[in-house]
Amino acid sequence: MNMKTNQKNNLKNHSAKIIRTLTVSALLVTGGLVTPELASFPTANVHAASPQAAFSQGAGFQAGAYDKSAAQPSSFNWTRQSRYVAPANPVEKWAFLTGREVIAAPVVGRDGTIYLGTGAWGGELYAVKANGTQKWVFPVDGDIKSSPVLGADGTIYVGTSNKKLYAINPNGTLKWTVTLQGEITSSPSIAADGTIYVGTGDRLLYSFDRYGKKKWNYPTNGQITASPAISADGTVYFGSVDGKFHALTAAGRPKWVYDVKSPVNTSSVIASDGTIYFSSQDGNLHALTNKGVKKWSHPTGTIITQAPALAANGTIYVGTAKGTFHAISSTGKQLWVFTTGHHIAASPIIGANGLIYVVAGDGRVHALTPSGSRNWVFSVRDMSVASPAIGANGVMYVASKSGRLYAIGNK
Repeated sequence: MNMKTNQKNNLKNHSAKIIRTLTVSALLVTGGLVTPELASFPTANVHAASPQAAFSQGAGFQAGAYDKSAAQPSSFNWTRQSRYVAPANPVEKWAFLTGREVIAAPVVGRDGTIYLGTGAWGGELYAVKANGTQKWVFPVDGDIKSSPVLGADGTIYVGTSNKKLYAINPNGTLKWTVTLQGEITSSPSIAADGTIYVGTGDRLLYSFDRYGKKKWNYPTNGQITASPAISADGTVYFGSVDGKFHALTAAGRPKWVYDVKSPVNTSSVIASDGTIYFSSQDGNLHALTNKGVKKWSHPTGTIITQAPALAANGTIYVGTAKGTFHAISSTGKQLWVFTTGHHIAASPIIGANGLIYVVAGDGRVHALTPSGSRNWVFSVRDMSVASPAIGANGVMYVASKSGRLYAIGNK
């Protein structure tokens, strides 16, 4: 395994490279289209959570060593219940052009900086200020096909298609990098002690300490394309494309393996009672106990393309390749279905006011009430397959395949 630790000359050279990098200005445009709907949703007494409120993954998860002062330090390994409220009257505030394809969700730091990766014949990790201007850009080896994550000390972790796992300092300089045996298409997950778990295309789940030293790897019979979820007791859950769902101890020993009989390409969410919810390529949403016993399986009728979100009342929300968005109770009963009209390749996010925000592939963002009616729909100018993020300022950030990062705020 090749490792580059804190080498002063490398950092100086890379810092100089960052300074020389052409700054791409934000495009201050207002081309979005908002369509209010007849359905109303009470928002009069709803405000964004206090900036001092800590990021919470949910009671079913182990509280990982994420930057808990960040607005959204990770796209996975949490319920996707934001502590902030997205705009009630959305309008495009700005759009930042990266120049390359973006297929993974942004994350938002404690100071409002938005981090996102790009790909298609080479990638970069961008840090964008809350006003839509570039803070820095870090070139990587390969494409970034998954969201970065923000560690407790501000370190940004991200993987690439060229088998690299990077740790990048908050100022955009290299902290360390390791080379794995397969491409990384999922976001790393961070445990309470700072251990970093990441799956790869070589069918291995890796465990690293915070300094980039490998602790162990665990072999499966299929590629691992989704982020692990870490439960409150430290169990590491993940699926693989060979149709198996795995539960490991923190030491990398198997607790149990559940035979799904269909590829598992998406991450899971964990309820406060330990129930694990995840989907499989055959279109089923599964619920297992923390012992690996099936509770139920709910068919959606088509491929589920991303991880579900879990509401405070136990409702599970998930989108499909046919553009249907499903609300399913904790007992496996379908509550309602909303049709977006275009495929959904992004996980939803739940606002602090209970609204569910769904991004469809045609670039339309749907705000849905917990009863399944549409509160509003807003159109960005590009196709999108990335999940949205909500900042502490109440701005929603949506990335597009054409390489734009959109900031959607209130009128």
